[in-house]
Amino acid sequence: MLSKETKDALKSALLKLGIELPATQVVKLEDVALIDGTMLSVDKMEVGAMATFTGADGVAVPAEGEFELADGTKVICMAGVITEIMTKEADVQPEPTESVESDMKAILSRLEALEKGYAAKQTNLETQLSETKKGLSVALSAIDAMDKNAVALNLEANNKVEKNYNDLTPLELFKLRKQNKFVG
Repeated sequence: MLSKETKDALKSALLKLGIELPATQVVKLEDVALIDGTMLSVDKMEVGAMATFTGADGVAVPAEGEFELADGTKVICMAGVITEIMTKEADVQPEPTESVESDMKAILSRLEALEKGYAAKQTNLETQLSETKKGLSVALSAIDAMDKNAVALNLEANNKVEKNYNDLTPLELFKLRKQNKFVG
């Protein structure tokens, strides 16, 4: 049972909220479970309804403060009166905003720029590869020509042609010196 002072304070608080109670009122209480398992007794789950805790000794104590129910609903009470009920908000994914859309456009633009850059690099690499192939082809042709000349010189060296020393060309003299290690 509530003391006279508590009843008067409660009536005063209710009057400030614009709630008048009849002189004699029989209220059927409903127990609501809090998240921690404690039971909150309310006459109705609505703003302006009475909310109390019943102690082990059976004495009802007016609820004061913010309480979270087991279902996630929050109830705010002052002097045993429910002043606000906040239902649990569902996790809602925000819809794409213009900011997200502009970010996506910026990313797509950057990807396109990268793609163009890679295409240009690929073209550059293909050009370099083509030029390298041409250079190698020229080098191989030169090596092949030198190899043929070397064979011709060897054939020429194998042909026994007798000449007078004074009639030899400078190239023939060089070859002769090289073959015979002749110094003259």
